[in-house]
Amino acid sequence: MVVYEDGLQTRDFVHIEDVVNANMLVLEQDAANAHAFKCREWKADIGIDYARLVREKVGNQVVFLTPGEYRTGDNRHSVSSISKLQALGWSPKRSLSQILDDF
Repeated sequence: MVVYEDGLQTRDFVHIEDVVNANMLVLEQDAANAHAFKCREWKADIGIDYARLVREKVGNQVVFLTPGEYRTGDNRHSVSSISKLQALGWSPKRSLSQILDDF
């Protein structure tokens, strides 16, 4: 598995069931009409930590490399705010670990 950059870039993830729950909440609340919402896990995950968790889940036979390569057009940090969904009462229920387990 290749971990791009230095492994310290951040991404946010969300379980599909949490996405479904967010969509159902938005559909049911008039206050959500004509608004766009971002849906993600509680926190941003660091690339190298993600790789370590994948290795833990599938076994230590997974080798990951951090060659310091950057992908053209990729951004260093990609993290969304969930404050608008939280204001409606939504919060993610599943962690990155659970996302990987279900995957």
